Amino acid sequence: MKLLEGKMAIVTGGGKSIGKAICAAFAAHGADVAIIDIDGKLAEASAKEIAAQTGQRVIAVKANVANDDEVKAAIAQVVEALGALHIVVNNAGICYLANKPDLLDVKEENWDRTFAVNLKGSLYFARAAREHMVKAGYGRIINFSSQAGKNGGLRVSPEYSASKAAIMCLTKTLAGDMGKLGITVNTVAPGLITSDMTKDMLFTNDMVPLGRIGTPEDVADAVVFLASDLARYVTGVCLDVNGGTIMT
Repeated sequence: MKLLEGKMAIVTGGGKSIGKAICAAFAAHGADVAIIDIDGKLAEASAKEIAAQTGQRVIAVKANVANDDEVKAAIAQVVEALGALHIVVNNAGICYLANKPDLLDVKEENWDRTFAVNLKGSLYFARAAREHMVKAGYGRIINFSSQAGKNGGLRVSPEYSASKAAIMCLTKTLAGDMGKLGITVNTVAPGLITSDMTKDMLFTNDMVPLGRIGTPEDVADAVVFLASDLARYVTGVCLDVNGGTIMT
């Protein structure tokens, strides 16, 4: 069963790891996908690979999610190429590892960049996509938080955890505003997941009640659910995908 047949989707940071897995899962479920990434060559390579595997239209757009003008231009390019926009996944993000014992010795430029990419980028895409979703008669926005947004993070610096906590609050605000338009807005909060971002964090299987570190595909399947009509009455929630490391 293809849950996203005929849908047009944007995935930011879709060139690798979790973002790429989401793009592949969307295409496998019948969606046409725009991979938006600051690394244009990486996005192009991933788009070609996924298109060849699935037969769906998969395009690549280079853009900096922290730049409002680039976001608007990217969405306009996607709508022109694909014909509509139904789904936005705000997956793009950056993270700095904690420098213990100087945990609070945060560089101001790191703080500002983290919030610009992780938080402002999500707002920019939601704002620019809204009118297109209303026109299409279908709207799903999925933001990305993290386990670190709930517990402060095991090995990440404060600006990452703070930005991911803010994402959960932004999601509720957007969900309340856009519900009257028929657009749902939800958050996914991954736990210990193998990815390029976490490769140096030394996670082990015994940290997780389900007995294994999660995969990008574990996260992608949860995102497919939230993007589909199966989640038509779900909005403003944070869906934990963590194998039981945090149970709330």
